[in-house]
Amino acid sequence: MEINELQQVIKNHRWSGLWNGVVIGMGVGYLLSGLILGALPIAMGLVIEILQRKKLSKVE
Repeated sequence: MEINELQQVIKNHRWSGLWNGVVIGMGVGYLLSGLILGALPIAMGLVIEILQRKKLSKVE
């Protein structure tokens, strides 16, 4: 893998991690405010994280 390709993978991983954190944070916020609906963003964040890890393991 070339340096530019590796930098792009790292950049994509950082953005994915940022948005994943936002989604999970929204879910936690909803749960803390008493809305059971907050479990949905947390589950979505976990699925996104699992898919991202599988994708990264294929790249390496």
